[in-house]
Amino acid sequence: MQFKHPELLYALFSLLIPIFIHLFQLRRFKKTPFTNVKFLKKVTLQTRKSSRIKKILVLCVRLLLFAAIIFAFAQPFLTASSVDKPDETFIYLDNSMSMQAKGNRGELLKRSVQELIENMPADGKVNLITNDNVYNNLSYNGLKNTLLSLDYTTERADLNLKLLQIESQLKKRGNAAEIYFISDFQEVNFTDSLSFQEKNRYYFIQLAPKIQSNFTVDSLYISDTSNDQLQLTALISNSGNTEAEIPVTLFNNNMLSGKSSVNLSEGERKNIDFKIPIHSVSNGYVSVEDVNMPFDNILYFSIDKPQMIPVAVIGKDYDYLSKIYTENEFLLQSGSVREFDYNAIARQQVVILNELDKIPEYLLAILQNYVSDGGNVVIVPSAESNLTDYNALFSKFGLGQLTTKVENPLAITGINYQHPLLRGVFEKEVQNFQYPEVKFYFKGNLQNTTTVLYFQDNQPFLSAKKYKNGHVYVFLTSLNRENSNFKNSPLVVPVFYNFGLFSFKNVPLYYINGMENHLDVEGNFSGDKVLKLKDNREEYIPLQQIFADKAAITFGQLPFKSGILEVVQQDSVLKKIALNYSRVESALKIKSPEDFLPKTQNIKYSNSIQKMFTLAKNTYKETELWKYFVILSLMAVLAEILLLKYLKG
Repeated sequence: MQFKHPELLYALFSLLIPIFIHLFQLRRFKKTPFTNVKFLKKVTLQTRKSSRIKKILVLCVRLLLFAAIIFAFAQPFLTASSVDKPDETFIYLDNSMSMQAKGNRGELLKRSVQELIENMPADGKVNLITNDNVYNNLSYNGLKNTLLSLDYTTERADLNLKLLQIESQLKKRGNAAEIYFISDFQEVNFTDSLSFQEKNRYYFIQLAPKIQSNFTVDSLYISDTSNDQLQLTALISNSGNTEAEIPVTLFNNNMLSGKSSVNLSEGERKNIDFKIPIHSVSNGYVSVEDVNMPFDNILYFSIDKPQMIPVAVIGKDYDYLSKIYTENEFLLQSGSVREFDYNAIARQQVVILNELDKIPEYLLAILQNYVSDGGNVVIVPSAESNLTDYNALFSKFGLGQLTTKVENPLAITGINYQHPLLRGVFEKEVQNFQYPEVKFYFKGNLQNTTTVLYFQDNQPFLSAKKYKNGHVYVFLTSLNRENSNFKNSPLVVPVFYNFGLFSFKNVPLYYINGMENHLDVEGNFSGDKVLKLKDNREEYIPLQQIFADKAAITFGQLPFKSGILEVVQQDSVLKKIALNYSRVESALKIKSPEDFLPKTQNIKYSNSIQKMFTLAKNTYKETELWKYFVILSLMAVLAEILLLKYLKG
């Protein structure tokens, strides 16, 4: 038996007072002589004895009365469990995007909110934890209002971190707690094993969708480019166990630009192609129709108008390059090795070392850093190349070495059609055409390179190598007209054009909310005017770093829904970007906590919030006993009345 107010039990010591009074009566009887009492003596003795018994019984009844009243005010109760009820209650409620799935009674999150409101006791305080927030010491009304205002978030929860967060709060206060975890429990929620404290009680409530079905616009990318069109390829996936044919639509600048359909069986993924104009700004989205989990039905994209590609040529005899890198597509900057502004190299997409006899030593480090940061270098040696200088440059990129100059005419007959530089250039593999020739070439030991074009004896004419974040392309001979007719061949234009085109760093079609994203905004920024991201409801100031010719923006979790955002400075819109929800939870990879968590007395599992709260309530169900003590006190009063009225003293 336990008491809600055990301090009142100290009042039981007051029961000693009437006992002491009874035992040590202060009244003294005086003897008075009286004649002729012979016949009265026996009656007097009997009366005194019965009076003493009556007083003892009345005393006992009164002690029982006061004891019963004291016990009733102390509010005694019995519990079904031998373990004390914890001091605090914590509830983790998963409000990630996957909780949009439909259960038997509606969306999992909304149904969870309703059942929590219905089953939470009206008294006491509750600590609520969601994926993106913590609410401490909420009253019932505070909890109700907080639950009703909850919205979905792109933040995913690591249950281990959530549990550690709760345990740290309890450790500071030295309390035990009831801890409820309410989620669909996907694999992404479990990144590490969970540890549990004996003094706490844990309740895992797994909510499952009624239908394991989810059709998703998984990703989008540019798969092909022509003179006037871009081909967008959308990857559509089926993460459920149902087969269906679903419509897929493309909207570009608020206009329907394409419509198709795709039939997907269980776990299947398929590509759908759409075409949009290339020389215009495009802000749109690809969508599918799926009512089960709508958060991944739409994938937004944003494509800026194509920018001019900066190309630098250092050397001599580069007139033919000015005809390839035309003013409408490229910004061509050229100069001799002595005249060129090397500070401009960092701003170029590709740097061509054209027919240099010697390479200055200070240029080696500049080019190495440039390629490491994502730049691209094309090396065209001259007939009088200093091999020592060239090998020093080659060593910077781990290309190997040039050994000798071989004066032996060779034809360029081999084409690597699968290399990205030439993929899609030819409709079919060409067997017979006017092969270009060279009079001499440099022989060497190239390392870790891929041959793009090669001579008739299978030696490389043009090789490529990826170095850190950039690329290096090496011709093994001079291209001047005295040595080769390559400039007149049909290969020169696609090769050099693609040097510039493929070196261009395309801005991503979209960014994923919650991931680490980097965005460069070109322009001259000065003063204290910060850049902001905004949609039609709110705005946000991201982390940004201002350079001479651009602003570098870094952002992760943003307080926006998926859609098209504007990058603004004051009232000026600098550019637009597309923001999408992560597709990690689209896969519906549900993991039952009961299968891998320990099976102990203080950990319970269920698929119903109502059942789990009923179980918890019954665990600490209290049988109140105060009413029985009230009844006992009334019975004591009645007994005293009967004793005083009917017991002769």
